[in-house]
Amino acid sequence: MTLSDTVLEAIRGDDNFYDFDITGDLDAGDKIWFRAARKESELNDTNALIKKGRNVAGQSGIADLNIGQGQFQVQLEPADTATLTDKALVFHVVVQKADVNMDTTVAKGVIRLTE
Repeated sequence: MTLSDTVLEAIRGDDNFYDFDITGDLDAGDKIWFRAARKESELNDTNALIKKGRNVAGQSGIADLNIGQGQFQVQLEPADTATLTDKALVFHVVVQKADVNMDTTVAKGVIRLTE
């Protein structure tokens, strides 16, 4: 898996979809987290403003595209951004392989929020 810096655009209060290809294989039981926050120190399940997950208890919003090839989609719903007044947020995507209890950041960057 390789780490990439990414700039995403999000229309505030709209559906926003982001396709990721992490250049590595993923398995059915692997976990994926997408978190967005005002600053990097808040990119956790407690402080993040937007939290999406795959195989993560209480979280959804990450769909498999071709998971065996490391391709998945993060799906933001209108409610995720509708009340945010920020111009931008930082985000990261973290993967935890089912057979290895270690989190790996596979993507990070900025989400620009527009009207």
